Amino acid sequence: MLGAVTALRPHSADERTEEPVLGRLGGEPDWLQDDETPACPTCATRMTFAAQLEEGYDFSTAANFGGGGRGYVFHCRPCGNAAFLWQR
Repeated sequence: MLGAVTALRPHSADERTEEPVLGRLGGEPDWLQDDETPACPTCATRMTFAAQLEEGYDFSTAANFGGGGRGYVFHCRPCGNAAFLWQR
């Protein structure tokens, strides 16, 4: 079922590419709405951005974040907790 997915190729966030980009690792999230960075449920520290996931271009393999949405992954370094949220 992953026929539409290609190997990851690192490139600068400012670099334009003709290949579909399905997200990013690290850096800063590209919010569709307002900043919703979560606080750690254990220590209440603002969690660190880890990854951003795009819906994808092939319906048969795309993640579904509500039609044009994005998923965001965060983690708390001291506690090891993680959080996932999405915007549309």
